[in-house]
Amino acid sequence: MLSFYKKKTVILFFIMLLTATTFLFQNCSQSKIAVDDIASKFSALSCDNGGTDGCAVEAAKCLFDGKEIVDGQSVQTFLASSVPYGESCSSEERACQAGALSGTYSFATCDVGVPSACLFNGQTIKHGDTVAAFANSTVAFGKACVPELRKCDNGVLSGQAQFGSCEVGAPMACLFNGQTIKHSATVIAFPSSSVAFDKTCVSENRVCSNGVLSGQNAFASCAIDVAKSCLFNGLNIAHGQSVDAYAEATSTACAKQSRVCSDGVLSGEFTNSSCVVKEVIPPKVENLCQQIRNVQGDMRVYVEPAKTATEFSILEFGTFADNYWAGDVKLGKIYERELSFDLPTIDAVSEMILTKASFDDWFLLTINGKTVYVGPKGGDRLILSTDGKVQYSATGFSVPELSTSWSINLNIDVKPYLIAGVNKISTKTIVAGNGESAIKVLFKSKDCR
Repeated sequence: MLSFYKKKTVILFFIMLLTATTFLFQNCSQSKIAVDDIASKFSALSCDNGGTDGCAVEAAKCLFDGKEIVDGQSVQTFLASSVPYGESCSSEERACQAGALSGTYSFATCDVGVPSACLFNGQTIKHGDTVAAFANSTVAFGKACVPELRKCDNGVLSGQAQFGSCEVGAPMACLFNGQTIKHSATVIAFPSSSVAFDKTCVSENRVCSNGVLSGQNAFASCAIDVAKSCLFNGLNIAHGQSVDAYAEATSTACAKQSRVCSDGVLSGEFTNSSCVVKEVIPPKVENLCQQIRNVQGDMRVYVEPAKTATEFSILEFGTFADNYWAGDVKLGKIYERELSFDLPTIDAVSEMILTKASFDDWFLLTINGKTVYVGPKGGDRLILSTDGKVQYSATGFSVPELSTSWSINLNIDVKPYLIAGVNKISTKTIVAGNGESAIKVLFKSKDCR
């Protein structure tokens, strides 16, 4: 091994040689060898090892941001200590080589800036948050407030809407005949303010929808005109009232008709306000063929005795004519008549047959309280209610007016209904409008010839 002094001499010589070489190439731009680097490699050489064991060379260190960087190691450095939000920190690795750091970045750390918030209508919106915004602060009723979500991105708010709130306007009311109708409310309206007596006020519901009223009817009320009265021979007849009218001013029958006033129109056609009955003294009928005695009736009685013992005698009760009675068209009217005669014995009559019944509108015949015939629909009774319903059987009902004058041929044996003594033939007729009733009976008696 070289002695300490020899080593020192070698080192000094090497340094001098290096200096001379550096001087020769100090102006050469192509040289990649830096004097400072070479010097630094030897600056840390220590030959102080007691002066006996030779010289040991210590590697040079680097200093960065107050910290030592061992030769051969590297450190991450940054171009700047901070960058704005959205940008990246630019870094480089700087290596320590013989006491010198490579590179130029001078900062040990780098922070990315905090993103900026946004301001909207005096409200702070954090970065990344959204806020509902509207194009208008109000919209008309029936329209919708449509929000736009605006997002804050580092101080820049997306979208265009400028308003922080939006309200839907109130609906408009409607005006109808000076009356204010609220939205969605309903008003009853009519096509006319009045209708004729026999008509009906027809209404419609008009609904207000934001100032527009549905429907067409223009009147708020409707009245039914008062029914007109009728004039009959100088007499004022109110609507719904009736007056008795007669076919003739004088008559033996004085056919009467009830004429009803309906909104100025009088039903029927009889024109006389009164009728004087001509007094007719009928021939006294005491006996019919001697065995049928004391015949009496409260309307026309006609008898035609048989000419021979084999023929039938004829008994008619009532007049075979039209419309000599009158009754209410809707309610009807009852006419009851009775014929009576005496029989000494039942055998005083060998046969008695009901052959014909003429009537308008309904008819019931009884003999001695027993029902013999009900017409025109059959049945077992004839009842007229106060509201104008005719009941002719347990389940049979009808209106009084049948608009028919009935003439019905019959063949009913009525002898079983006769009794010894006073016999009564009773009729009940229901007349609606105008009507009548009459019957025809054939009988045989041994003394009629």
